Amino acid sequence: METLLKIKNLKIDYAVRGGTLSAVNNVSLDIKPKEIFAFLGESGCGKSTLSLAIMRLLMDRNTSVSGEIEFKGTNLLTLSNHEMNRVRGRKIGMIFQNPLDSLNPVYRSGTQVYEALTLDNVTRQQAWSKVLQLYQDVKIPDAERRMKSFPNEMSGGMRQRVMIAMMLSRNPELLIADEPTTALDVTTEAQILNIMLSLREQYGTAILVITHNLGIVAEIADRVGVMYAGELVEMGDVNTIFENPLHPYTKALMRALPRHSKNVGRISTIEGTVPRIIGEYIGCRFENRCPFAIDICRSKTPTMREITTGHFVSCHREEIL
Repeated sequence: METLLKIKNLKIDYAVRGGTLSAVNNVSLDIKPKEIFAFLGESGCGKSTLSLAIMRLLMDRNTSVSGEIEFKGTNLLTLSNHEMNRVRGRKIGMIFQNPLDSLNPVYRSGTQVYEALTLDNVTRQQAWSKVLQLYQDVKIPDAERRMKSFPNEMSGGMRQRVMIAMMLSRNPELLIADEPTTALDVTTEAQILNIMLSLREQYGTAILVITHNLGIVAEIADRVGVMYAGELVEMGDVNTIFENPLHPYTKALMRALPRHSKNVGRISTIEGTVPRIIGEYIGCRFENRCPFAIDICRSKTPTMREITTGHFVSCHREEIL
């Protein structure tokens, strides 16, 4: 199958006091058409930074981005700002973490979706008809009335639906969803996930999901990438990652999942925090929290290797792989 998005050796550094902060380091992956790819990892692991790099929203003098981000064969990092503006929305859309921050409080919600449609030279009547259809597609009740509502008059779930409608208004081939169900109750969360799955089938959109919620990943993802301290440490199809995790960090995440039984004891935790990497770093970034760390973990950086077909792991310990 052809590749829609291909990231190769992506490295993102921020200029900070005292040196250079490594936010993303040597990440390579690909996403296929209509595929749902999920990024897992704790806060501070570089997931959102990577998504912003895909949208070219990190290009300032304090940020260094190297490597390749190819969308349908075109390296997005080489495009001019004008050329990139043609990609955003039309080819790649993004749902940001907090829809209330992303929506303009002084404009009605429907007007903001309508505004995106006018970029495609459609008539006013066609644009408003499409807005109504999109609101119905994302299951907003009483869609015609809600088009006239301001963001503060809508619930969190409603605002998230508006953001999804806005991003789908121009039929992008890739939709990036950064924590799409944050702060939503479980019922609304389930509805949002069902909407994303149905829209994937309806519009043929590939989806890159960024989340801390392993339940979401298990329910909707086709493949999973696990990130730690800016590096991709494990990648594979969702069943393999959940049933046979190999990297010590992935195993620790799985052990931290709540269980249905009350007899399994306390939920496991991962001691320590994600390190803040300043400058060049030699060794495994998970070494100081890993119960299996040995000398080579501190002296040599591991590389990603394919253990079984489609299952990639970055770890030195042969016996646990």
